[in-house]
Amino acid sequence: MRKHGNDRSELIKDLLLAKPKKISLRESNLKELQRLKRKNNYKLSQIVRLAILKGLKQFERDNLLVHLTLKEFNSFLEILEEKNQKKH
Repeated sequence: MRKHGNDRSELIKDLLLAKPKKISLRESNLKELQRLKRKNNYKLSQIVRLAILKGLKQFERDNLLVHLTLKEFNSFLEILEEKNQKKH
């Protein structure tokens, strides 16, 4: 099993090359991933949000449980980002 470690560009490359069956990204999401890669100014949590939350966005309005879980997940990622920034 390959480990990504801190090589974020490798992780982005894997996300961009993933087969549609592995990860379902809409074309707009793919373009946003490519834009983040070009800017080379991104955080791992941004990639995670993009890959996961964009797919869930369509269900957020219809399902209260998904909406509440999404808010908790966003809070969790923000806390991780803050801790990560404090370490560096």
